[in-house]
Amino acid sequence: MHTVATYDSPVRAMQAVAYLRSHNLHARASSISGSIVPVVTVYLNSQREANCARTILSKMPRDVPVTNLESQSLPDLSRLPAYLAPPCPNCKRPLPLDAAITACPHCSTPVDTPAIIVKYHGPEKLMQCYPDDHLAIESDMMPEISCPCGYDLHGLPRKGICPECGTKYEKPGLQDW
Repeated sequence: MHTVATYDSPVRAMQAVAYLRSHNLHARASSISGSIVPVVTVYLNSQREANCARTILSKMPRDVPVTNLESQSLPDLSRLPAYLAPPCPNCKRPLPLDAAITACPHCSTPVDTPAIIVKYHGPEKLMQCYPDDHLAIESDMMPEISCPCGYDLHGLPRKGICPECGTKYEKPGLQDW
């Protein structure tokens, strides 16, 4: 891993990652664990790519707008079958399968439709409400942390012994996010 830049804002770091990816560089971002102030590092696999990325980032506009992030995070409830439409907590009529709706259209009671769906049907129902590539993008942001034997060390403590081959390991000071 070769550091390209460090940011104190996860949003700004992800903008940098998106900007680099738009220039065909497979950038990733990770936060440093144990830091009181958020520190997010953007990195690439090779030194050559990292040098190129620094040049590209120097040309990145400073005021890239953070537009529509909230609406992008909303699940697309229209992907659910109609029978999963939850009832309004007040009038008990079915709510529209639209995550942007904040009040029941029948009685005006404030509602959080995704939360009500989770209450009645469980969080796994919302998985189908996101684009199929949503999880692939998240996994691209995680650093590849594995033992020399190839065993994936994600989810294991920062220091330890590989359960596969018994080799002692110590992960870098990065935490997946």
